[in-house]
Amino acid sequence: MAGDVDSRRRTTRYVFIVGGVAVSWISKLVKVVSLFTTEVEYAAVTEASKE
Repeated sequence: MAGDVDSRRRTTRYVFIVGGVAVSWISKLVKVVSLFTTEVEYAAVTEASKE
């Protein structure tokens, strides 16, 4: 994950791989501000689980 310090947004990216083949992927800019890396990772996992 990378963030845009100027706009206080983060980029969430994930890829679902089945049998060595990417079946779904996404990269999006999100308006969530977190003070801790754990919060950012939790938010990314939550977003990925919605897929």
